[in-house]
Amino acid sequence: MLESPAIPRTAGILRIGMIARMNAAYKNHSLLLNAVSEMGLDLPDFELLFVGDGPLRPVLEREAEQLQIRERVRFVGDRGDIQALLVSMDVSVVRSRSESLSNVILESMAAGVPVVATDVGGNRELLDNERGLLVPPDNSEALAWA
Repeated sequence: MLESPAIPRTAGILRIGMIARMNAAYKNHSLLLNAVSEMGLDLPDFELLFVGDGPLRPVLEREAEQLQIRERVRFVGDRGDIQALLVSMDVSVVRSRSESLSNVILESMAAGVPVVATDVGGNRELLDNERGLLVPPDNSEALAWA
């Protein structure tokens, strides 16, 4: 049985989530911020949920400010209730520039949450056009369209 959402939802708001440590640039949080900024022009009712923490968090918070989307981005830090957080998401995003086999993709699929991930490493073995979408790495426009 899936847990109830860990963070209350607002009706009509698309929740996009990314679960990843903020300690390495290869996780590519910045690309997701840029994609969400581009997408915001066409999709005004969304929220980006960053789950995880690390030394890059202040940098990412400043980027969100500079992109003028800070009010739509929630940084919730490290959490132990990942399953409940996944249940609260409409889509889970994995933006790594390199990945062997993503646990977040597996956890998202188990929670029934659609996944948009980079076409790197083992991601293509896990996803197809039914369970999720693959997009090229380092391409914010492709991510925004997905």
